[in-house]
Amino acid sequence: MSLFIQLLFLLFSGVPAQTSDYLVDESAKFKIRSPGVFLEKYQTLPTDIGEIDVLTYYHQPESEDAPNYLYLINYLEYPQESLHHDSLTMVTDLFSKSAEEFNLSIGGKSIYQSTLEGEDYPTYLFRSEYNEGFNIVKSKMMVYEHRFYFIQVFTTKPHSLNDKMDSFIESFTILDL
Repeated sequence: MSLFIQLLFLLFSGVPAQTSDYLVDESAKFKIRSPGVFLEKYQTLPTDIGEIDVLTYYHQPESEDAPNYLYLINYLEYPQESLHHDSLTMVTDLFSKSAEEFNLSIGGKSIYQSTLEGEDYPTYLFRSEYNEGFNIVKSKMMVYEHRFYFIQVFTTKPHSLNDKMDSFIESFTILDL
């Protein structure tokens, strides 16, 4: 079963992670502007390098008028010797494989992808479409030290250029910097 599908299984129950304008996770070392109350899930996944703990935060707006229907933050902390943001070949491979696996898991395809320049750490942005182009997902991946962050916003094509999507993704901040 693909990693992304396993991560989606985490969405079915949980407890609120915060109630303020920002979701702040000191142990995962990030903060992000919150569109509402996030729930959280933990899972341990077997991988080629051993078991990895995955923390997933998710928010599904209750309003049918909301332009986005799902906000996801996935956080994985790799063993220190297995990943570091200075290893650009390894990080580029992680980004490429993660985007490819995500698109396969939703039966979609990338519309665009870009490595963001000028960031303090490797950052990869991509947009995917699925369901015959009706559903759109904007994603941002980052690696800092041995931590991998995968931020996503799900919407429909008529809402695919909304400001809330961009504001959420762009507000992500790593607390170590």
